[in-house]
Amino acid sequence: SKESESGSLERVFTRPKNSYMRNFYFQHKELLADAQLALYGRVLGHFGVTLEHLIEWFFTSYLADEFDVRGFQVNLPSAQSGAMEKCRMILPELDYVFKQFNQLVEDGSIDHELLRISSKPLLLSECRSLLTRKYAYLKRSSNDSLERFLFLMFSDQCMLTYPRDCSDDGYDSLFHVMLERRSVKTDDFHESRKLEIQWLEEHGYLAKDGDGNYSLVDLEEMSILWDLHHNDCVNYWRNPPNTRLVLDNLAKKGWITFGDTLLSRPEQEYFSYYLNRQAGFGNSLDLRNHYLHGTQADAPNNDSYHLQNYQRFLKLMIILVIKINDELCLRGEVEPVD
Repeated sequence: SKESESGSLERVFTRPKNSYMRNFYFQHKELLADAQLALYGRVLGHFGVTLEHLIEWFFTSYLADEFDVRGFQVNLPSAQSGAMEKCRMILPELDYVFKQFNQLVEDGSIDHELLRISSKPLLLSECRSLLTRKYAYLKRSSNDSLERFLFLMFSDQCMLTYPRDCSDDGYDSLFHVMLERRSVKTDDFHESRKLEIQWLEEHGYLAKDGDGNYSLVDLEEMSILWDLHHNDCVNYWRNPPNTRLVLDNLAKKGWITFGDTLLSRPEQEYFSYYLNRQAGFGNSLDLRNHYLHGTQADAPNNDSYHLQNYQRFLKLMIILVIKINDELCLRGEVEPVD
């Protein structure tokens, strides 16, 4: 779920404090993902394969053959298990995959005897990445200058998004205006907006030529900042060297910070929304506690309810598979950062 994908009214009226943002676009994407997962499962079924078998193959065979990573253990429910039983069986496996991967990062190998001795739960934010400086995040709350820049350049609520003569052009930010037009003049905006254009010039984001035209000073930096603003994070190693250099400079400037966890912060929030209310979301579905602590007695007494939740858990497991595969692919391509 992304703040940038929320409409104006959704931002104001539909998100209580300390709740996960379930805007219209998020719900649309969830329905689409659920449909894709169900269709993929049916296609695999025609070949006598289940999603569970495919996930187990990834951990027990593919990782060993492709990356020489051995020792993962995953035991998912069989097709004969009931829907509620499947839910109760897959959740410990999901937690255990996180623990196994974290131990792989910290120790270089997986020791199941050591993992079984430890009863301490592993928080999503504690599951490390194989890569240093994996994700870049904007340091929003600690920088008033950054907040003002983000509002002026990227917000659809800023009036700089709407020059005098483009009311029907569908721009969603001043950045969009600049990309389409290449340059603007102060006369393109209402008199009350000219101080904002001047602020952007004084701080080095816009440059003014002899004819009074303003243009972007550094398009690449602006594009990266838009990406960070729109998507909440950027994968450092999935960008080319010149982009990583810009990210390094933004870090020196104090505008971004780096993280080195398996899941990005937005992904951690997504998992927490489904699994654990203790992460801070009052509207969390809290499904882990419901199933692992036997509080499903008051749940609807039908398989469709538990099957829906099981599909959610499978979706989270598949996301985890994709993230681990991406980590191991990147590990062989990048150089360590001091």
